[in-house]
Amino acid sequence: MKTNEKKQNGIVYTPKPLADFLSEKLFKVLKKDKKSYRILDPACGEGELLESIARYAKAKGIIVELFGFDTDNRALLVADNRLQKYGYKFQLNNSDFLEFCLNNIDFSVDGVIANPPYVRTQALGDEVSKKLARNFHLSGKIDLYQVFYAALPSVLNENGGISVITSNKFLTNKTGGVLRKLLIENFYIDFLVDLGDTKLFDAAVLPAVIVGKKDSKVRQPIINFYKIYESNDDKREEKVEKLNDIYSVIKFERTGYFNIENQKYHATKGRINIPENFKDVWALATDEEYKWALNMKACFGSTISSFGKVRVGIKTTADNVFIRNTWETVEPHPDNELIHPLYSAKKSRRWFIDTINIEKLDKILYPMQAGNGRRKAEPIKLENYPKTKAYLEANYEQLSKRSYVIKAGREWFEIWVPQDPKLWSQAKIIFPDISEEPKFMIDLDGMYVDGNCYWITLNEGVPVDYLYLIVGVANSRAMQRFHSIMFQNKLYSNKFRFISQYVEKYPMPNLNRKESKNIVRIVKALLSCKLTQMEAEKQIENEISRILDGDSDRHSTGQQSLF
Repeated sequence: MKTNEKKQNGIVYTPKPLADFLSEKLFKVLKKDKKSYRILDPACGEGELLESIARYAKAKGIIVELFGFDTDNRALLVADNRLQKYGYKFQLNNSDFLEFCLNNIDFSVDGVIANPPYVRTQALGDEVSKKLARNFHLSGKIDLYQVFYAALPSVLNENGGISVITSNKFLTNKTGGVLRKLLIENFYIDFLVDLGDTKLFDAAVLPAVIVGKKDSKVRQPIINFYKIYESNDDKREEKVEKLNDIYSVIKFERTGYFNIENQKYHATKGRINIPENFKDVWALATDEEYKWALNMKACFGSTISSFGKVRVGIKTTADNVFIRNTWETVEPHPDNELIHPLYSAKKSRRWFIDTINIEKLDKILYPMQAGNGRRKAEPIKLENYPKTKAYLEANYEQLSKRSYVIKAGREWFEIWVPQDPKLWSQAKIIFPDISEEPKFMIDLDGMYVDGNCYWITLNEGVPVDYLYLIVGVANSRAMQRFHSIMFQNKLYSNKFRFISQYVEKYPMPNLNRKESKNIVRIVKALLSCKLTQMEAEKQIENEISRILDGDSDRHSTGQQSLF
């Protein structure tokens, strides 16, 4: 299979050192009283993981029988050639493991080692995704790797072991709740390793390793974890140990700061406190970090969701039609009253929007109007905007091919994810989806917001000063630490995701506190250029520290943690 075909099908083969790590971990959780073990790789590819099992078993004098499934016959020929030399019984099946499980009656194994394909819901297609979810009793949006884990209990003997690689996204996003629930209800997880942005192999997603055994009788309250990520903390150079091999760090679960091939890494270990609600993310935090974050929640008392609504920006699904840097030369030319400045992530900065260069922003054609019924944003009546009608009809071929728009009962020219037009003129906070640091900005100019950003408006009746309080706290180093501990959704290149499911849970103090009022005053002074950014940020951190240290009274009552 060609490289591009592998990537399209979510296939990334496992490098030898990582395969050996998985094999060693699997044998540690297998029953010790057996004379031989039946080991399965449900998506074996060219056999890297099965060969690693054979290699480990041979060195330890363990008898194994190996089973592999894959739909790529060429890859199975490579796997067959690899396994022949070890002298163990093995069976490679050129078939779909998931289809096999639906008809399985008497096949079972003692252990599973796997790196199943990672294919997102969008790539699977709606019909395939729904069929898999129905067949394996899953709900909500699913990815293909989740289905593989749903199938494993049906082929594992009781207390059978698993040592598997998966995307670490399941730890920190809403859709991962499907897999979090499945794991806790069907397995006892002995250990979880978050390999973060270490780039141990050529995968588009960040990997994690799950080691455990089939056990549906006990719901465990905690899971031991180990994690390692790239670090850009230049303040700890004196504590950095220089090594030649990252696997020596991971294998022995070493903690601290390490320099490997001129890249610095930070490794920690601790316990995941499993939330009662599977929708809540798993925080891979040390005891010290978790205690600090819980203290912040307790001291602040409320969350952003108590005062405002976090919304996603506009997603047109046809940006080349709706978004342009200039519309002056476009023919047919749409009605100017439907064209608006669009703020996007590429223009994002901390604190405030660069209104001086507002003319340099992209502009969006927004053929939506305030709705009167269930929908907050409805399509305009084209006959009322003849110029816009002519422009959109000139792009009919592209727009009408968005079958999901038509299937949803929408007009062919609609924007896929719009927002209530009445809200754009309100004072709000804008921030980018992905950034290396918090970039929360106050908008008082009625900007429209691109889909690579989110925005916050206040709930009805909430004083506008809460906008200044939220932007001050959200941009702080303290909140950046809280985000890293509780949501730890780090991507490659030291960037994080700032999306609604995280930001709405940011702890927020009540405006009645004197520290809160000071933060509002400081932010306003910064925005009016009476303070430099450095001065303002230092003063805000001091006010937050006073709250966290309990240096003053709350000046309000009834504050409780809401998440």
